[in-house]
Amino acid sequence: MQIDIHLLLAWGAVTKRYRKNEIIFNEDERPVCYYQIQEGKVRMVNVNNDGKEFVQGVFESGQSFGEPPLFINQPYPATAVTMESTIVIKLAKDKFFKLLQDNQDLQFKMIEILAQRVYNKAITAREIINNDPEGRILGFLKSTKTRITSAKQPIQIPHTRQEIANFTGLRVETVIRTLKQMEAKQLVSIINRKLWF
Repeated sequence: MQIDIHLLLAWGAVTKRYRKNEIIFNEDERPVCYYQIQEGKVRMVNVNNDGKEFVQGVFESGQSFGEPPLFINQPYPATAVTMESTIVIKLAKDKFFKLLQDNQDLQFKMIEILAQRVYNKAITAREIINNDPEGRILGFLKSTKTRITSAKQPIQIPHTRQEIANFTGLRVETVIRTLKQMEAKQLVSIINRKLWF
């Protein structure tokens, strides 16, 4: 969700600059703020005992992240980590709720964003549970493309092979091998090591 920066600042929000790979909040911490990216990129991840990341989501400039636990006063289910130098706007939880109470249009936008995220999680879970590596990757590529554009022509997928592995729960070697097979079937194109779908 994107709330006007000036409105957030008027309600007492502060901006904070983070370096690449800096943690904004950790899994199991209690939420105390609304977070919106002014500039940069953040990924929400879980890390297993072997140190393997599973990416829950990626958020970019203008998007908010970490709201569901804020509304239900539960700990964060994932860690938020910057993917590049990032500026985040933070608004205290109580002020954020008051802002929503005073702005009905923002309430509806927030409901729409949360509903879209629940829907996307259900689609992602279906793709991961029911499919082989090609099906998982294809589902991820479709979801990524839908999020970026409604155009029919191929787009460059803005994720590395490692990120695709982290999103799909596959090993990076499996992703590389499967993408080559998908290219042979003309499901994707790989041009100068860039993935197009």
